[in-house]
Amino acid sequence: MSMICNLARITDELRRQVHADPRLVTQLLYPDVRADAVAKPSLLSRLLGRAHAANERVLAEISPIAERDQTDIDKSWHAIHFLLTGSDWDGDFPNGFLVSCGDPVGDVDVGYGPARSFSSGQVAKIADFLTAQSDADLRKRLDYAQMRELEIYPSIWDDEEAMVDEWEYILDGLQTTRDFLSEAKDRSLSLLVFLN
Repeated sequence: MSMICNLARITDELRRQVHADPRLVTQLLYPDVRADAVAKPSLLSRLLGRAHAANERVLAEISPIAERDQTDIDKSWHAIHFLLTGSDWDGDFPNGFLVSCGDPVGDVDVGYGPARSFSSGQVAKIADFLTAQSDADLRKRLDYAQMRELEIYPSIWDDEEAMVDEWEYILDGLQTTRDFLSEAKDRSLSLLVFLN
């Protein structure tokens, strides 16, 4: 099984909604899994028909995220985190945004734990931070021995002949992230980060 890092741009209002009712995040990220997102109403609520109708109405208002507002960086996420933080799982904001920062959206498991969110203001700071990181400086931080020791996912850091390809793979994920967050900043959007 692979662990893929996904990024999704949403409005600040939608971010507030999913934090107010974290069950909505499932409908947002996986629109085909509607049943899991709707809480089962109590017997009294079912008899009165209020809670279920309210849940259905709210879910009907949550549209799936547009394709242009979703991307993934495949399995490069952990190596990018390592280059930005020098750590396997730790890191302060904004450096650690892929792994160790953000506001969890409740305890709704969307793959490998809950999604984490960032406001549009935080997204602007992350985008500026990423823009300020030169590829050359990040390349200097690439330490395959330390990545092996820290078990940076995926465990591909021991093939000396493949290191050029691995750097290109990491760089591709990093550039995808930069571009995606730059557009999020320009459009004043929030961000969801999740692994699945």
